[in-house]
Amino acid sequence: MRRKQFGQSSSKLAPDTVQPTAHEFIPLAARQRALILYEDRNVLVIDKPANWMLAPRHWKHTSRNLQRALEIAIQERHAWVKRRNIRFLRYVHRLDAETSGLLILARNRLALTRFTRLFETGSVKKLYVAIVAGLPPKTWHCSKPISLCMAPQPQVKVGRADGKPASTTFTRLASYTLPSSADCSVVLAEPQTGRMHQIRAHLWATGFPVLGDPLYWDAGLNRDKFRAGSTDYPLALRAVGLEYPDPFTRAERRITAEASHFLAAFRAPKAVIETVENAVKNWPTRFGQLPNKRTEHSNRQDIHNG
Repeated sequence: MRRKQFGQSSSKLAPDTVQPTAHEFIPLAARQRALILYEDRNVLVIDKPANWMLAPRHWKHTSRNLQRALEIAIQERHAWVKRRNIRFLRYVHRLDAETSGLLILARNRLALTRFTRLFETGSVKKLYVAIVAGLPPKTWHCSKPISLCMAPQPQVKVGRADGKPASTTFTRLASYTLPSSADCSVVLAEPQTGRMHQIRAHLWATGFPVLGDPLYWDAGLNRDKFRAGSTDYPLALRAVGLEYPDPFTRAERRITAEASHFLAAFRAPKAVIETVENAVKNWPTRFGQLPNKRTEHSNRQDIHNG
């Protein structure tokens, strides 16, 4: 029998931590799949594989348009769709194509509206794991504004006066040396805003670019010395944690994704992997803090980070 995950109400000091559903996934092209880590009547939370773009269905410039694949599966009534009687699925927020990890899919239009509002008002807490070049401090913060530049390809500029406010907190968990003798570090990133490429751009702007990043890299760093990863994980950035107050039930949800395979792809030692997994498992929460309505109204958030 198929097992679903339906979270239950919990106190503000003990959010409902969701464990992965065994053997449940969405099959995709090229023998890839998106694991279903949480589901209820309003959302699915999946582990998005890297190299899948989030774009409207009509965008046919890639064979890996996740929204298009989902809508075709619904139209053709694939087995996983029929089991759940799904008629509608739409991504609520965005991850870059190269970024893997947690993604919320709304199962109806009301859920899409309510969950989008959660992201816009900063009510969703997000956690990412990044592997960066160099040895950063234990903790640091970047609040440089971010502005979008479309030419020659979509990317962002950091620190310009016309940029939108952006804020990210970073914590270095561990450092290790690649076989090329290059030092790198594993960092937790917690974005307080949701700008395009925010984490990647803020890490680059503070001198610690993400391994495998084709856009934001220091010219003085030998890219070949930091070459790692795999076809499954081309970019060393992964969304591993989401926390939000359920807009329908008011239950507090905490959903996490594993990071061990991701870290192993970038040659992280076993001790480093264990340190990161423990940090994600014990990720602190701050439920009960309502959004500042004045900030929410005047500074509406984007819903795109990694």
